Amino acid sequence: MPFRGTLKQGSAFTIDVTNNANNTDKCAYTVFKINKTDRVSDANPVTVDLNATGSVTDTPSGSINRVMIILNPPPAGPNGAPIVNVRVSQNNAIVANDTYGTDVEIVFDCTP
Repeated sequence: MPFRGTLKQGSAFTIDVTNNANNTDKCAYTVFKINKTDRVSDANPVTVDLNATGSVTDTPSGSINRVMIILNPPPAGPNGAPIVNVRVSQNNAIVANDTYGTDVEIVFDCTP
């Protein structure tokens, strides 16, 4: 579970997940916001078609202390392991921009 940094409470962030055209099928991801009592306060599931990008824009309130993305790329195919790019941005800056080929949990802390 890679820790990828910090998001600012009260500021909108955007998660863009791009499913490479050479992959075998759709990919999926779910964005969880976890509050200060260690409970999931929101879950947003997204499915991304081949050669497409799925985006989520949200704002963590002051009661949110963690955002977690669970990414599920498609299975490997004749072109090899899947390629899925995950880019997270906030306040006109890229916070993380990574490529994944297997199931992964991506974590961000949220601070004031």
